[in-house]
Amino acid sequence: MTSQNFNTVKTCIRTCKDMAAIMLHQLGYWPQESFVVVALAGHNIGPCVRIDLPGPEDNTAAYLHRIFSLLPATIDGAQPIDRFIAFYCTADRDNLRARQTASGTRTLPSTSERKRDAAIAHRVERWLPLLTNPTVTGGLECFDCIVLGDTTIWELSHEQNGLIFAGFVEDILMSPYHLAQTVRGESIAATASEARTTNPWDTAATADTGAREDWEAAAELWYRTYTQEYQLRYAEGEDPHLLQAHSYCQQKGAELCYWETALEAIRWVMRTLAADQRTTVGDRMRQLLPAEVAGYLAASLNTYGTINLVTYCAAATLTDSLRVLEGYGGRFTDPALTTTGEGTAIEPGSYGAPPRRRNTLPSSFLQTLHGKQHRVGSPSGVRTGWHDWVRRTHLTVQRSATDVSQTQTDYAEAMARLLCGTDQTATPRWERLNALEVLCSLLIPAACGEPLGRLRIVQAWINWMRGTSSYANLLNEEAHRHVQEHTPLDDALQLGLLPLWLGDSARCWRGPARFSVLNVYPVAT
Repeated sequence: MTSQNFNTVKTCIRTCKDMAAIMLHQLGYWPQESFVVVALAGHNIGPCVRIDLPGPEDNTAAYLHRIFSLLPATIDGAQPIDRFIAFYCTADRDNLRARQTASGTRTLPSTSERKRDAAIAHRVERWLPLLTNPTVTGGLECFDCIVLGDTTIWELSHEQNGLIFAGFVEDILMSPYHLAQTVRGESIAATASEARTTNPWDTAATADTGAREDWEAAAELWYRTYTQEYQLRYAEGEDPHLLQAHSYCQQKGAELCYWETALEAIRWVMRTLAADQRTTVGDRMRQLLPAEVAGYLAASLNTYGTINLVTYCAAATLTDSLRVLEGYGGRFTDPALTTTGEGTAIEPGSYGAPPRRRNTLPSSFLQTLHGKQHRVGSPSGVRTGWHDWVRRTHLTVQRSATDVSQTQTDYAEAMARLLCGTDQTATPRWERLNALEVLCSLLIPAACGEPLGRLRIVQAWINWMRGTSSYANLLNEEAHRHVQEHTPLDDALQLGLLPLWLGDSARCWRGPARFSVLNVYPVAT
């Protein structure tokens, strides 16, 4: 299932084709075998929820009631949602819809093709009593019901109390809204998978293929180097799965600092990069992130617990994640544990160029964690170098203090509530989660085996938290080709569970294009 949120536009909405164009641009693709509900509040549209069509054994009333229960009660906690538009989307058998929406292959639909759509519309008419039943819809009024067939469009006629022919699917492409979006560079993909390949945050895009390949090869080499170093240490008796071990918490504490630094570097690029420079966004990120650190981050995903800690670090703060780690019993902030040899955490040997600034940097993250290094300096005004982000992380950790009013169990439970979407009040830090998803994409070429699968699990978890669980399921399936760990995300996707904040317009994801888009725009009266 996919839940989306609000996108601002000014185009007038006059016909069912305009409504369909809006829905398609919100999803970014033509949904197949899907039921989509778009909420209305006054003169505003959104949010929308997409779910697969029910199976023959499913109870239709219960199926529809579940969809409407996912909608929030208000927009921005003020204007109540009181109506909805329902879309029934067919499976596009024989690629008829693709044929009709491509100018080079468009033909007049045959009689049999039109009759097939008419039969589907007739079946959907049986849903109309349910769609007008307040017990099923939660008191919402059915503003319109639209069937997007393989070749034709059908819409609700309140006078005839049924669905009537409203045009052909290619008419949607002539909607003023669709034309306005096309001018802005937006498009509608044929499938959900295809929509994900047109990503403005594509880290593989580059203006210098040779430089990118060199960086990826170096990152993979460092990944294998650190993986081997981890294996050698574990072979000496330091089992990574013994969460009570001091060395584990010490190691993961250092790794989280590097994840935080890299995450903030990526977030800074995403926040400051001009839209016309996004075709080479990967180049800018690779300039900021040394290949050695990239390989180190990929290699650090050597346990399932690291997935939780890294995702929670992005969704909350580095300090919150470190407090959870302390609860595992490691007490890695104890100065007595910062010894050389076996007790020293594995870290990258350098932070990258320029070396002339090394005298302002701690030689180790752990030295700052234990208060042994105070000359960390401060970020420069430009903030374009990796050193600046390293210093910012050091300062953040150095200045943070454990909240003695809460127990270690409180910290762990707070992480579980946020990652599982059951927190009643907390709001995930969406900008940081978006940056983490892009960072994982940047690290994909460096990793292999289980760490590669865990990178995909992190991305799947972020998409589930946003509400784009259809895409989350695709990523999770890909992850399980590399790692067989069972996670709470598997249960959530299998049972169709969603985060509580999806029903709260103040907490749910409401970001820019690419990361699930649907903002508020006027509806024609």
